[in-house]
Amino acid sequence: MARFVLANVLVFVNWKTGPKWWLKVAPTFMYILTLTNYILFPIISGIWFVRKWDIMLKSVYGIYSQTVGIIWILQMVFYFRIIGPFVY
Repeated sequence: MARFVLANVLVFVNWKTGPKWWLKVAPTFMYILTLTNYILFPIISGIWFVRKWDIMLKSVYGIYSQTVGIIWILQMVFYFRIIGPFVY
């Protein structure tokens, strides 16, 4: 749910218009939201993924969890290869 909110805020908030205080805060706010969405959440999930590895091997949800882990890794690569160099 938190990732959904972060992604939608990044898409629907106008970053270039608004009051002076918003134009001063918006770039930092966008950077923090993007960093959280593409780096912090995947790292936290990666830590969870490593800690629950034995349980995932025995569970029917193991394939799903491993797929989600791969998606998180790919999102971090996407951030460093595309979002970071071109947006910032």
